[in-house]
Amino acid sequence: MKDNDYLLAKQFHLNTKNFEKKIIKEEARSFEIAKFPKKILKKEVIPVDQLAESDDSLYKALMNRESYRTLDIRVPINLTKISTLLQLSYLGRNNNTNHIITVPSAGGRYSSSIYLLSFNVMGIEPAVYYWDPFERHLALIKKGDVRKELKEGLLNPYRKDADNCSFAILLTSNINQTCSKYGNRGYRFVCLDVGYISQNLYLTSNHLNLATRAIGGFYDNVISKIIPNNGDEIILVHLFGKEMKSIGEQLEMDIDNYFN
Repeated sequence: MKDNDYLLAKQFHLNTKNFEKKIIKEEARSFEIAKFPKKILKKEVIPVDQLAESDDSLYKALMNRESYRTLDIRVPINLTKISTLLQLSYLGRNNNTNHIITVPSAGGRYSSSIYLLSFNVMGIEPAVYYWDPFERHLALIKKGDVRKELKEGLLNPYRKDADNCSFAILLTSNINQTCSKYGNRGYRFVCLDVGYISQNLYLTSNHLNLATRAIGGFYDNVISKIIPNNGDEIILVHLFGKEMKSIGEQLEMDIDNYFN
């Protein structure tokens, strides 16, 4: 399939990018969290067995999945935890195939990539690394701390988090790799593929007692420059660290009952 066969997908992606001047011109808006249940026309209600609480690790990871509220300041994270996070989130098979075990991908195109931005990681230097899911290693591609570049690339509400996070992950996609097979419709699959990895990052982080948040509020051109010779598109940014404890948690007090 030729590039012109999925020109609409490329145009859509370009038109949804954030640029500094574009954001300044747009009016800031806030929305309440969507309310459920969804209103539908019910013909019949079928009761189901209610899910019982469980000590199962998968149950706990799913039920406790959340985005952090406030990150503690630059807490050192062991490389072993990050290794586990990467392998459970995006891991290739060992038998010389191009298949990923931990997530599906439309048509087996696997157009997504993971880049680790190391800041406060015990065992490796601050730098930009490419996660190779098949060789199962981190490849150093850019030396030095890129926290400043990350901070400048995020929209204002997330810059403090970038200043405090222990490490970050950039999820990218080679859109051509998927759209060359599926045409414009492939753009849907590109976003789904990244979403699968993002969900794995959330669930595994919870299991490892790490805090994370997926961020779509960034300047595409600024974040893209963090990766040397980057030909992919930045789809999603994840920040990681430790959740900052409340005063009550720090003092091991029940604040609500203390003042009653």
